[in-house]
Amino acid sequence: MTAIVPVQLEHNHDKDERKLERQQLRTQVKRKATDDMTARPSKLIRTELHTFSDNVLESSDLRSIAQSLYRERRKVYPVLPKTREESACSRCDIMGGACGICEVSAHLSCSGCGKVHYCGKEHQRQHWPQHRQQCQPFKLVSSAVAGSYLVSTRQLEAGQVLMEDTPLVVGPMAESAGVCLGCHELIPESDEVLHCPGCHWPICSLKCATSPNHFPDCRVLARDTNHISAPNNLEPTRRYEYILILRCLLLRDRAPSAWKEVMSMSHHSEQRMVTQEEKLDLIQIFLNKVLKLDYSKDLINQVVGAVATNALEIRTAGHNSIRALYPKVRLLNHSCLPNVHLSSATNGRMQVRAAVKVGAGKVLSISYTSTTIPVWERQIILSDNYYFTCECVRCSDQTELGIHFSSPRCPECTGSYLEPIRWLGNISWSCPTCHLEMKDAMVRAQVSDWLVRLQMDDILGGSGGNSYKRVVALLHQVEMDFHPTHFIWMKVAQASLYRLRDDKSLRALKLRRRLWQQLADLYERLEPGHTRRRGYQDP
Repeated sequence: MTAIVPVQLEHNHDKDERKLERQQLRTQVKRKATDDMTARPSKLIRTELHTFSDNVLESSDLRSIAQSLYRERRKVYPVLPKTREESACSRCDIMGGACGICEVSAHLSCSGCGKVHYCGKEHQRQHWPQHRQQCQPFKLVSSAVAGSYLVSTRQLEAGQVLMEDTPLVVGPMAESAGVCLGCHELIPESDEVLHCPGCHWPICSLKCATSPNHFPDCRVLARDTNHISAPNNLEPTRRYEYILILRCLLLRDRAPSAWKEVMSMSHHSEQRMVTQEEKLDLIQIFLNKVLKLDYSKDLINQVVGAVATNALEIRTAGHNSIRALYPKVRLLNHSCLPNVHLSSATNGRMQVRAAVKVGAGKVLSISYTSTTIPVWERQIILSDNYYFTCECVRCSDQTELGIHFSSPRCPECTGSYLEPIRWLGNISWSCPTCHLEMKDAMVRAQVSDWLVRLQMDDILGGSGGNSYKRVVALLHQVEMDFHPTHFIWMKVAQASLYRLRDDKSLRALKLRRRLWQQLADLYERLEPGHTRRRGYQDP
């Protein structure tokens, strides 16, 4: 049964609307006041008010926000400075770090490199001419083929932090089970689904109905008075794809600088008009017909393309997957052998580190696909979603850097592997020793048969010695059909480790140790250096 909170759909300017706008304004002002403790909250309030298209706040609301911020500031700094010059250094005594100008303790750090600290914005501005050349270890370059991307300006050490980035906008995955639009966590299963009193979309609590994440789009989603678009249950649905697109479009009026960043992102809208015309039409109907908005088809297509091309998957505090758009991280190029590692905090802030030692003048890259899928799957994903064919160092090598991750054994030669003759079009596979050829369809069929078998075989079932024997037999067979660096072997090894996790016999422990070592060696070749897949290891 669906439970709908009995609150009027139109906004109550006396209570609900004022409360929501007061909370949003306080959040925005507090964020900026934290960045610059010398700024007067009252001045910041007046500045932020201009971002509200329909301001319903009264003067008493503004005084209340300013007074609460002043009280919070005095808890941290009992003696407030009288002048801006005094404030720049008087705060240093109670901070940590070293100011690049006055060399006393400071908590603010350079957002570009994170290596230099400052006691205030004024000293950061003074130090910038000197720090400019040593700041960001990369530069932005452009080419007609690859577009805009980042290149290292000096040698980078493995594990070195290159930059941190804050998302412009976040939202659910394109297809998701019931997710709260306020906190972005999955909504627990229950007999009754709680719906937002303003827009009718599922939420996990009434508190999330007033969340700053949901507040801007709630007023727009509420225009769907017939609840055509809102999910009625918690089943997986692609309706959540609309949310991030809508939030991006709303940036045009809410946050012009963020909107400018979105508009500068690559989007491939012309290609999508050909390959995804039906999908784009549905999104346009949702925005302009259901929500009664007035965005042009070209603008909608551009935003859809920007999201599809640049959005990254991140995790919430509850480990739910969501998407985010970043202004700087999106400039990282693609490679199936990445030299950069990404890690995100639960608040969405992304940290970029060098995964390996990177020489000066090298392109900084991440992988837009999983590194643990065969070459044909990687190329299909890149072609269908990003409209290019990968020619990275791994894809341009027929042996995939000697790993043969996608290559089957030659059925005629001992110790030889089939290699692709051509990557594009009708690929065929050939043995470099005996020149035996096999059609690409046969190679893929062999892989598909094994994947189906892995799903059907009871490798994760059973118990005791029988389970161990079945694991050993399956590993032997996959090594005969493929080899210990093939991606099918990797999947079997991962499943075997999971199955043997409770087997404490000496033979099982020895097998698990061998499999872990083989997998660690394989991961090091697929994703070298400091990566989450392998963990951090000392050289």
